[in-house]
Amino acid sequence: MPPPPPPPPEWADLPVDAVLAVFERLGAAEVLMGAGVVCRSWLRAATREPRLWRRVDLTACFDPTVDMEAMARAAVDRAGGRLEHFAAERFVTDELLLYVAKSKTLQCATTTQTKHKKIYCSGLVALSTHVVDALWVGHVKG
Repeated sequence: MPPPPPPPPEWADLPVDAVLAVFERLGAAEVLMGAGVVCRSWLRAATREPRLWRRVDLTACFDPTVDMEAMARAAVDRAGGRLEHFAAERFVTDELLLYVAKSKTLQCATTTQTKHKKIYCSGLVALSTHVVDALWVGHVKG
């Protein structure tokens, strides 16, 4: 009779650095939509490590069953004021851009699509109060 198979790995026992390395390869969307809630230790790593959230790219992420703006705000909050780069499509609103602009370390905010005809001056003023290297809005539909 063959020996029994080894027990499955205890994912919760992975060192935090290993979990963070996995999260960095996955990206913000995948961490927010599932990987960050595999177990309590992974949730702690996903929510308590601001360096993981310095660059938030949600451009390839859209799920009509999910409140994408709330998910983006959660990512901004997890950055703990250290957000450097934010990119998103389809669900970006003026209010979300203003929320993103609150990060004092923001260097680049990118969106390629928005339903709004205008990006209000108040948002651009808020962005200009910090060091912003780039704000790019393309394919604006009116």
